[in-house]
Amino acid sequence: MSKDDAIKIIDAACYETINKYYPIEKEIAYERVIVGLQDIIQMNHYLKFTRQNGGRQTLFNLGKDVILGELIKHIVKKKAVERVNTQAGLLKSEHELDDKNITVDETILSLSKIIFSNHGNNNIDYVETYLFDHPHLLKNVADSFVTYRYRLEKAKSLDEDYKKIDYYSGMIQSIDDYIANKNKEQAVERVR
Repeated sequence: MSKDDAIKIIDAACYETINKYYPIEKEIAYERVIVGLQDIIQMNHYLKFTRQNGGRQTLFNLGKDVILGELIKHIVKKKAVERVNTQAGLLKSEHELDDKNITVDETILSLSKIIFSNHGNNNIDYVETYLFDHPHLLKNVADSFVTYRYRLEKAKSLDEDYKKIDYYSGMIQSIDDYIANKNKEQAVERVR
């Protein structure tokens, strides 16, 4: 599977779920996907996603680590979109990461600062740990992911703009490498 296939699989499953619940209430449909992404990461629980067209099963086959990797990559992609389109992003956070009142934009800003400091796998591991240990941050990242990809329909921009700047594409590659290495280590552990 190519690295671009994972986001396509996630998009398909999310759209299936959104389309199933959208006629009832559009905000309920989006919220279901946000909570569903949280449930996958925190509990390896896929039941918020519809079974229609294999949506739930394809996410299960993809695995929570790959899905978490795509959420972390979203942080980088969102900052790249702001830079390429010269949008004024949030520059300062009023809240610390462990403050439950932190906003979605403050979460993306603060986590992006961690990711971009020293550009290494330790930073990605740190962000992953922070998302596991602070459910409100995971909810904010999932909310941003759903808002930009599905509510605002900016998936194409998110998936293309980062490629225009080597720094961002290098960071995306680092995240892909981190997740691939993590999956290899887990596979070795399962064999033992």
